[in-house]
Amino acid sequence: MWDIGSSQAGCLGLLAAGALSACVEAPGLEISTADPPLGTIRQALLGVPEDGYPSYDELLGLVAMNRTRSDPNNPAANTADPCSGHRDPQPPLVHDHDASQAARFHCASSSVNDGGLSHDSYCELRTDIEATACDGSASCACESGTECWSCTTLGGCGTGYAGRMSRFGFTGSPVSECGAAGYGNSWDAVTAWVTENPCNSATVGHRNAVTSGSPNVAGTGSHYGPGCWPGFQFADFGSHNGLVTPRVATAIHRPESGGASTEFTFYASYYDLAGAPTAIDVVIDGVCHGMNVEIGEPGNTTFIHAGSVGAEGCHEYWVLATDADGERFTYPETGSYQISVGSGACGDELYTADRLAADCEDLPCLDDEICGNGVDDDCNDQIDDGCGSGGSGPGGSSTGGSGTGGDPTCPGGPCDPDLAGDNEALSGACACRTVGQRGTEPAGLLWLALALGLPAARRFGRRSGARLSV
Repeated sequence: MWDIGSSQAGCLGLLAAGALSACVEAPGLEISTADPPLGTIRQALLGVPEDGYPSYDELLGLVAMNRTRSDPNNPAANTADPCSGHRDPQPPLVHDHDASQAARFHCASSSVNDGGLSHDSYCELRTDIEATACDGSASCACESGTECWSCTTLGGCGTGYAGRMSRFGFTGSPVSECGAAGYGNSWDAVTAWVTENPCNSATVGHRNAVTSGSPNVAGTGSHYGPGCWPGFQFADFGSHNGLVTPRVATAIHRPESGGASTEFTFYASYYDLAGAPTAIDVVIDGVCHGMNVEIGEPGNTTFIHAGSVGAEGCHEYWVLATDADGERFTYPETGSYQISVGSGACGDELYTADRLAADCEDLPCLDDEICGNGVDDDCNDQIDDGCGSGGSGPGGSSTGGSGTGGDPTCPGGPCDPDLAGDNEALSGACACRTVGQRGTEPAGLLWLALALGLPAARRFGRRSGARLSV
């Protein structure tokens, strides 16, 4: 563990609305260019939350940082102040689960124990802290006799950011940390970081950290509640050797929820050295909406789409992009993100494993129909043919769910033989769908079958008050 206590007090900066602490970097850090040991880079599905990381607010902060990295000198877009120093654009950062655990834990621990804004923890953390499932309370977090809790900014006496990242399993090279307190959300905290400038800021360390070319991953964390500050936001930056920047590294909507007339803005971070995508859409409830350039240059761009999403209820979306070589990319990699229109329509969940097909995209044809879904799955201009009495031609109706030979474990219709059998181990049951009953098949099973090369035959056609601390 690095001793960063002396670097903590170097560049404290105060803002009228909140607080920032000094930017902390690993002293004398050299990033190795050697290949990483096998298994050191987490191979999670891109954009799919893991164990609740990241939350909506934490992903919002990461998108805000990537937006800045695509165009870091744009005062009109709040990625800089007119007095801010020039920074070069950088590739988007990829979410890191372990770094996010470390960042959120530090926010929670500071909040629940009445700690101030500090890069060093207010105690020496247990080395097995990740395994304890500790909520941040001192009783489960701290080594005995090491506590120094207070609301003093930069008053921590214990584990530094690099040590916290290591305790939560981060195996790359720690690079730096940014912190903030008192902001209402992570977007506002990031805006405060990146608009630092020598004209009216005591430090520009936060801006430099967010726009640095050294890290390629980041873990964002936040926690809101009573304590010395009403909320904390932290970002831990690191580097993994061999990491390839995805075409679509991050995406999110803003605001988090609203009403039927609310205009939501959808953001997507696109990166490709070959240039701009040939197409990029946000697919909202299965309908494609073209995204436009907000800021950035071809190949390193923040795309947006703005508009209302429909009536009250839970709405889903995902991002679909085609790069200059015609290759297809999606974010999240599987499933969809959710937007609540109306009070609590989606609960507290950002993500669902469900995904509605995009109406602008050719989809793979199946050898057999999925009975009762109202789609010509086998591309023969017949809906639900071979499903008993429910088949119909183009434009016809389908009652579905009444065919003979139905599997009793799949109410309303027989299983699709292409999606059963070898897929059974994935789903725990055969795959089927019934009219008006969404999600009776295992969510995303078709996409899993394609990605894993499972034996179902396919052909392609068209189916119808705050303070900052770095």
